[in-house]
Amino acid sequence: MKTDNKLEVQIGLSTVGIEEAKANLETEINSWNSFDHIRDQANSKWNDILKHIEINADEEKKISFYTSLYRLYIQPNNIADIDGKYRTSQAEVKKSKTGKYYSTLSLWDTYRAANPLYTILTPNLVSEMLTSMLDSYNDMAIDANNPREANRYLPRWQLWGKETHTMIGNHAVPVFVDAYLKGIKPPDYTDEKIFEAIWSSVNKPHYRNHVELIDSFGYIPYDVQLSVIDDGRETVSRLLEGIYDDYCAGLLANELGKKWNSISSIIDQAFIQMFMILKAVL
Repeated sequence: MKTDNKLEVQIGLSTVGIEEAKANLETEINSWNSFDHIRDQANSKWNDILKHIEINADEEKKISFYTSLYRLYIQPNNIADIDGKYRTSQAEVKKSKTGKYYSTLSLWDTYRAANPLYTILTPNLVSEMLTSMLDSYNDMAIDANNPREANRYLPRWQLWGKETHTMIGNHAVPVFVDAYLKGIKPPDYTDEKIFEAIWSSVNKPHYRNHVELIDSFGYIPYDVQLSVIDDGRETVSRLLEGIYDDYCAGLLANELGKKWNSISSIIDQAFIQMFMILKAVL
């Protein structure tokens, strides 16, 4: 009997269902004995990304540089099916207008350097990411009886379309503002809708967003609870991260001509809070 030591496996993925995963697979890999072809396609797609930057260096430095650039783009991930459908954090099935829906948004890890670099290298990708984040904001169900989910907010650390609530701050805010001030916007959303999502994320109570405590004390006490979302953990870190988000929201408000008396001069508030923390530490 003739033997063959090669085993080929095909895998289809979908957040929506089994039939959708099969459809994705049939569209993207429609034949067997296709491993080499798929590998060549993947190489071509990766080279399209990596060639955004060309460097002159020895082989070792090139390997180090392009490995880092590769890691920059292994996420976020488009989890929409080939027809644009995806499953929301509320387990509903919706269809993206752009045909894409990006998740694996580790924003606390990426807002400082990775996201600003995306705006330089691949601004179209940034626009698609912002659209997905606003889609997520709109998909969120509001539960007035649950203080943790009483208001909508932009993604914090999404994975496979679900919010993990990992890390602190609402760092979709600086990602939006940085892109907006560079002229990169989600095409299907107005300036007012963008600002509403940012303002709600920084100024309305929700999980790990201690608006009532900050308004009452000017900081986040570890030993005071005004609602069930106040747990006394990471209070200094949460305030510092929130101050930066507030500052970014203030920059966008200023860019859009928002009146200070209507938004409580949040840039000034952010600097006052920072001063209070430094004074207490020093």
